[in-house]
Amino acid sequence: MKKVLIGLFVILSVWAGAVPAYADGCPEMLGRWGYGLTFDVAADENYVYVGNGTALRIFNISDPAHPASLAKKCWMGSCGRSISDPQ
Repeated sequence: MKKVLIGLFVILSVWAGAVPAYADGCPEMLGRWGYGLTFDVAADENYVYVGNGTALRIFNISDPAHPASLAKKCWMGSCGRSISDPQ
């Protein structure tokens, strides 16, 4: 039993060390959108349009570190309101 635990510890240690670190210059995740998978993203100058078939969000990205939500459209009751959403 002791050999099995030591072997498992070694395997997990090697696996954990094999996980790549984030490289310099890689995008940093600033947040998530709460509408499931995203299927379409389009950008036009300072605006980005994000959709998944049941929801569309429009963001102003003129300040990429602080994207601002401008509009939201939902179909089939897919979006709930949150306090931070625009009216």
